Amino acid sequence: METRQAYVEKMMGMINKWRADIQKIKDDPSKHSNRNSQDISDLESEIAEAEKTLDKISQAGDDKWVDLREGVDSSWDNLTTRMDEFSS
Repeated sequence: METRQAYVEKMMGMINKWRADIQKIKDDPSKHSNRNSQDISDLESEIAEAEKTLDKISQAGDDKWVDLREGVDSSWDNLTTRMDEFSS
């Protein structure tokens, strides 16, 4: 089983990648003309919520973080799918 620290570091890596992807789109919107500012704002909000959840996981006790992780994984999968679609 993955340790809490490894899990948080892996997920923070994804958050950083997503933020960089969004910044690239903001810097050159012509590459993704079908993306509007509301799409970007929505994704940025979801990413911020994901980061808050990771903060909770990093501060949770050893037994509690596994429960939090199970709840996060499904919403994380949805966000990953949205970012993949958004970035393509």
